[in-house]
Amino acid sequence: MSQDAQRAGPLVTIGISTYNRAASTFPASLESALAQTYPELEVLVCDNASEDDTERLMRSVRDPRVRYHRHPRNIGASANFDSCLDMARGRYFVLLHDDDLLEPTFVERAMEAVARGGDVGVVLAAVELIDADGNRQGSVAAPPDGLPAAELFLGWFARRFSFYLCTTVFHRERLQHVGGFESPEGLFQDVVAIVRLVARHGYHALPETGGSFRRHANSRTAAGAARRWARDARFLLDTLIEEMPADAQRLRAAGAPYLSITSYRYVRAIESADERRELYREVFELFDRSYAPWRFVARALRRSVRTALARRLAGARSLVRASRAERAA
Repeated sequence: MSQDAQRAGPLVTIGISTYNRAASTFPASLESALAQTYPELEVLVCDNASEDDTERLMRSVRDPRVRYHRHPRNIGASANFDSCLDMARGRYFVLLHDDDLLEPTFVERAMEAVARGGDVGVVLAAVELIDADGNRQGSVAAPPDGLPAAELFLGWFARRFSFYLCTTVFHRERLQHVGGFESPEGLFQDVVAIVRLVARHGYHALPETGGSFRRHANSRTAAGAARRWARDARFLLDTLIEEMPADAQRLRAAGAPYLSITSYRYVRAIESADERRELYREVFELFDRSYAPWRFVARALRRSVRTALARRLAGARSLVRASRAERAA
């Protein structure tokens, strides 16, 4: 990109979609965006008609890189994501949820990868997983750089890495061209966007951590929610096959079982046994009978037994250590 083009506007927009988190996680998310070491930056906050002090907080921010837009009414999460995208000025775009965090050098490293390798659809990075209180729970690796598109998603199905919004940089115009963040149920819309952009324009990967994704103890007990996740997962699989028809057979063979299991996890949390049975059957049929629900239930049971045994063993070892320490004293 020429110097004149860079001066025409911010190269990267960080869009923060927020709702009612002024007193909790939003200030830290905003701070992590403003702490970026990359100079050509704007931070766009799209407030989905918050009823708390979000507007007052934003009126107190004096950083010239910040733009603030408040919707007069709640337009829904997915529509607010797209409003961030539509109002962005940067050539590249990061969508940051108001409870996630960015590493200070993330954007700088992403733009260095673009400078070395050229424009792509997305730049992907590793992620830290944190709980609701910000405590570290683990990490998820970034994919290897330079994989063919189908191999990237086959690696995802093999659970070698995953995709998170807070560690993904999108080419803004290309994202808009493929429809933005769009899926029927608005649940897998970020991965759908990644699929379309990688298939058409490729990607770069950064091995270092790009940000932190916050996990919340949310409820998955509603049958309607389980159906929505399953339907969106099927749309994602169909999008993969549509975008990479030459690899359709391999993507279907690996993706249908993986997304069946993902959907079964939501079904398993439903309290009603009758509803669970019905939804297990629906998911089984939705994904072409590729992974039987009894296999999922049996695997989950084995995992629960192993976890319980490990806890008992750890408790027994603790008692032994305590007994030895008491005798030694």
